[in-house]
Amino acid sequence: MSILVIIPTRRDLDAELAYRSFLAEDAMRAKCGHVDIVRVFDRVCGRGLVLEHLGDQHSHVMWIPDDVVVYDPLLPGLLVQKDPAASIAPQVKPQGVKGDSGAGLVEVNIMSACYIVPADEYRIAECSQPKMYCDMSLTVWTHNSELVEKVAEK
Repeated sequence: MSILVIIPTRRDLDAELAYRSFLAEDAMRAKCGHVDIVRVFDRVCGRGLVLEHLGDQHSHVMWIPDDVVVYDPLLPGLLVQKDPAASIAPQVKPQGVKGDSGAGLVEVNIMSACYIVPADEYRIAECSQPKMYCDMSLTVWTHNSELVEKVAEK
């Protein structure tokens, strides 16, 4: 099992955020041996991009936006362990806000900014919008408070 991790990155990203994003990526590379990380700059991210990088060895695809800068480097594996067949997102909180210590998976009606899906969702030509679950026991922190507000509104 290998996980394709895609990190969409804006070229105009603040230097401090860019540095922190690259540090988080380096920690994931060092601690999570079963990931292939692709960082893409100023590009429309969708199924076509995934298919360019998706290999037979990839069981899942994970998206981590460049403004999600604090997370457990083992996050991809932790999410897959919850339910390998499910699309799962961690809680997204503004930086500095303590994460909840909830437990279990909760079905949500929206796609989070940071999530993992089984790779077959991209391999199937007419894939549908998968059910999304939020793992209340895992939290990532973003510097982008607008992102958290958009998720909360939905």
